[in-house]
Amino acid sequence: MLTSLTKFVEAEMEFCLIVNPRLPKGKKLSPDVVHKSVISGTLDEFEEYRPTLYVDGQTLRKEIQAFSLRYSDLERAYFLTSDPTNDATKAIVDDEPIYVFCRSSKISAGRRESFPQGTRVLVEDPFVLRNNADYPESEFFCDRHLGTTTEHFAHFSDYSIVGDIFKETGGLPFAVTIHYMWPAPQLPSIHK
Repeated sequence: MLTSLTKFVEAEMEFCLIVNPRLPKGKKLSPDVVHKSVISGTLDEFEEYRPTLYVDGQTLRKEIQAFSLRYSDLERAYFLTSDPTNDATKAIVDDEPIYVFCRSSKISAGRRESFPQGTRVLVEDPFVLRNNADYPESEFFCDRHLGTTTEHFAHFSDYSIVGDIFKETGGLPFAVTIHYMWPAPQLPSIHK
């Protein structure tokens, strides 16, 4: 992972970095561990990354405030894995994030509408997992880049490489596609 981050820094590429990742079998890395082992030394001088906090219905307002304070000198983002509480939602809105990633099937319309339209990013996982031998030579992935996003989102994104599924045993993909987040064609970009 540090090799990839170093390449992003060398290329001066903007990216979001989850600071409280969830690992298989319900394990989590704390933001402190991520800061010490990933950010310190590798990203100290790089200002093009966006610290991003996973948020769900269990996330407390004080966790959001601590995240906001720790990264107050950078633009921050939030990745909603389910509807946050009213308290957490207010803390996110008050933080004025650059992005709020919303899983299409996990975030209610009412909760999504709490966030400013210009910050909302639709996240979907259209990747169809198969055995390597079963992949066709060509197949449809998604058409969001053609302007099929809804008026509720300023951007859209999907997962790179193998989707939202993580296997502890890894695997050997023979075909790899990398997808980057792009502004929705009919709406202005929120990049500065």
